[in-house]
Amino acid sequence: MLDYLRRTSVPTDLLGIIAEVRRRWRLKLALRGVVRALAILVAFFLIAAFLMQWDRFSPFSIVLARVALAVTLATSVYWFLVRPLRQRVTDEQVALYLEEHEPSLEAEIISHMRQGATTPTHSTLSEHTNTRTTYGRFDDL
Repeated sequence: MLDYLRRTSVPTDLLGIIAEVRRRWRLKLALRGVVRALAILVAFFLIAAFLMQWDRFSPFSIVLARVALAVTLATSVYWFLVRPLRQRVTDEQVALYLEEHEPSLEAEIISHMRQGATTPTHSTLSEHTNTRTTYGRFDDL
């Protein structure tokens, strides 16, 4: 269904892999933020409906519920979506994140990042590992 989101070429250099991991990480943060904001909005909507019924749908309670719902929406979108996506993440942090979620790498990416290498030249960091890490394990992230 979301095949258009998948890339056709596999990044082979280290910075390309880290950029792909960063993109997936930000997508994960965005989806998590949207779900949390919607959950809070639905919960607040149900509470507001109960309180408006308790007040017998007076004009003041309706206006107050609308304003409170708008404020809740804006606040939850900022807190759970905008704020996490505004944080800048360094390449080393992305490499650490990747190694935490792919234990078979055993600190190889971070050592390449510290050496300043842009291409994986170490024999254990083979093309198979890059492909498997980049596309095989991203569904778990």
